[in-house]
Amino acid sequence: MAQLAGSWNWAGLFPSRYRYFIFLNSSNRGPFMPAYWPKASHWSAVLTSRLNSLVKLVGPTISCEGGSDADSWNGPHVQSYIMATDQVGLKLLMNDEGVFACHQDISNTIKYSEIGASSVIMNAGYSIDSLMRRYQGIDWRDEANWNCNARASPYGDPFYDGIALEATEVMFVKVKERFVDLRWTYAVNAKRYDAWLTDADEKGARDVSGNEWQGMGDELKMPKILMRMAQGDTCFDHVFYRKANEDLPPLELPGLWQHFVVFGQHEGRPFRYMCQPKVLTGLEAFAAGQTLPAAVAAAVADVASATPASSVPAQRHLLEWDEFAQIGAQPGRGKLTSRVLGPYTSPQSSVMPSHMSETWPWILSKDTAVLATIGATPSSSHAG
Repeated sequence: MAQLAGSWNWAGLFPSRYRYFIFLNSSNRGPFMPAYWPKASHWSAVLTSRLNSLVKLVGPTISCEGGSDADSWNGPHVQSYIMATDQVGLKLLMNDEGVFACHQDISNTIKYSEIGASSVIMNAGYSIDSLMRRYQGIDWRDEANWNCNARASPYGDPFYDGIALEATEVMFVKVKERFVDLRWTYAVNAKRYDAWLTDADEKGARDVSGNEWQGMGDELKMPKILMRMAQGDTCFDHVFYRKANEDLPPLELPGLWQHFVVFGQHEGRPFRYMCQPKVLTGLEAFAAGQTLPAAVAAAVADVASATPASSVPAQRHLLEWDEFAQIGAQPGRGKLTSRVLGPYTSPQSSVMPSHMSETWPWILSKDTAVLATIGATPSSSHAG
């Protein structure tokens, strides 16, 4: 935001000409609109329509995150990767010495520009708003709401009350390469949504025949497998699982649990627990020094050996897990497959001038102006 302060004059942009102003930066990916969104309605209206006599600052997300002490915590704030305001809000922000100042470090930028923008609006008696489904109808002037989301940022996986943000819920999301490599749900989804919309051949035709589940099934299944193994089978109802899944081969109780962990949970098979499982109780199984992949590979082998070779599910399981079992059995190997996600490069957004590498105004219409901070394409480094 600090870069935006000096852009008004040299850009030939006169704030008095416009009713609404939208600020966004290059870490954004979007706008992601539902397929049923009317094509005649511009995405900017989603934000500007929420501005009224009370609400003077709107963004996709609101965070109550702050420091651990009272001095560094200022209550809820609109996260500044994209924000919208009107004439009243803009004047308040521009009259504050800190919001559009050029700060020397990121902590002061967050405190005085991002958090500061919402503080200025609320201290003037107005309120803020977001697109987050959980926060609809919330009066942010009421300090009873200032501990929202346990004072954790909604970004992260899954920091949004136990789930991940959804791109079509908040329209714009922050995406960095490391978020995709870490397979944060909202970032992976945003990247995929972009691919669905932009991947086309020379004639404009899009190929919808592929499915990443086929190519990365092992890697995608691993988090759930490790979680179940960490829980252990103390609370698992083995008898129920056997009765509810009559197509299973004759397996002993440990084999039933292993089948559920490796295959059943991904197939949606009926199961139940007799008590609430606790994470980490199952880690005793790894006390002998086995790596987690090796332990899972052993479970795969146990299930496969007890499954009749003539069984179609058994053949499918053996084919599906053959490579995984080979890799997992190798001492010290911590990955399921040798496939690694390639460098993540953000495509040029259709709403930003691709030839610019600085703050640049974009005029939506006669009454709405957007300032987009365009930066360099994200590199392959995870440190940014």
